[in-house]
Amino acid sequence: MAVIVVQGGRRLRLDRTGREIGSGFRRKGFVAWHDITGFRVKRVGRRQYVSYGLREGGAFSETRTLRLNRKMGLPDAMLPTLYEGMTPDELASYLEQWRVAAGADATASSGRPPG
Repeated sequence: MAVIVVQGGRRLRLDRTGREIGSGFRRKGFVAWHDITGFRVKRVGRRQYVSYGLREGGAFSETRTLRLNRKMGLPDAMLPTLYEGMTPDELASYLEQWRVAAGADATASSGRPPG
């Protein structure tokens, strides 16, 4: 079952295979649950974002951005915004529940902890 959470034209689609970010009719940013090692809240300046770790050897393990983030000690990836008025902690917890329910824990242990 898919869930769509919308705020300001952006959407975060969650289903049993992973999460996808998009806006309007544009789809981008699909990441499979098994490539995510976990979610947590990361403070950047005065704002808080939901960050997540990416599994070594996964679909995104060799991207230039990921290598640069890791070299600089930054999170592997962050969501660009919050959705449906959730706090960063609530959203991170909600996404982690989806990841665990998808059975992603078995492969997540081989990755980097979330930023």
